Amino acid sequence: MIVSTDFLKQIKDNIWRPEWIETPEYQRIARWCLAHFEEYHCAPDRDIEQIYMASIREEGIPTAEAQLIEGALSAVSGDYGSGEQFILRTSTIRRSSSFANDG
Repeated sequence: MIVSTDFLKQIKDNIWRPEWIETPEYQRIARWCLAHFEEYHCAPDRDIEQIYMASIREEGIPTAEAQLIEGALSAVSGDYGSGEQFILRTSTIRRSSSFANDG
């Protein structure tokens, strides 16, 4: 969600269900990604850091949750920060669509 505009386009209206994400920190990241997509029509990518910092100040995120979010964002940065291209796999969309239709 953070790095793939195509993925956000696919899930935004058709298959996204917030309750699929069980942890508050990942739910919050997902909300940020979708809100960013709604406003700018692209994934937040590196802007997620500024979104995170602004949210810390404006939303009063509890420290423990903020630390978990920071860890998740660091992991994504490590995976995609080296210039690797994120590739949307159609099988992932198909599995997600199938799960949505079952639920």
